[in-house]
Amino acid sequence: MTRKYRREYDKKLVGRNLKRLREKKRLSVEEVRQYLRLGSVQAIYKYEAGYNYPQADVLLALLELYEADHRELICEQITDVHFPEDGCWVLFLPTATQTERMLPIMIRQLSRTVGRCCAEG
Repeated sequence: MTRKYRREYDKKLVGRNLKRLREKKRLSVEEVRQYLRLGSVQAIYKYEAGYNYPQADVLLALLELYEADHRELICEQITDVHFPEDGCWVLFLPTATQTERMLPIMIRQLSRTVGRCCAEG
């Protein structure tokens, strides 16, 4: 397959995913620094903030440490919220604001209120 242009990767997204994967494994930045044999934690903070990409060998070591694959770094991760009482699933991107995360709850509360008003009228 021939591509005309090389895919662009979002440094901020890769950084957020590196941090998410580290936290998922419950590793501290210091533990990752020791594993990578780096002099300080600053490089890790820069990777996770999306200022720099890790070098190829460091990136491969991180993927191995986090037991992750490359798609978990370059793809937007979706988190989910489950409302078991009505069997409804609502999916959020990790970048959703607190207000956006409250929206399904507010809509559900509004629909219950409207349902009561309609039933009464």
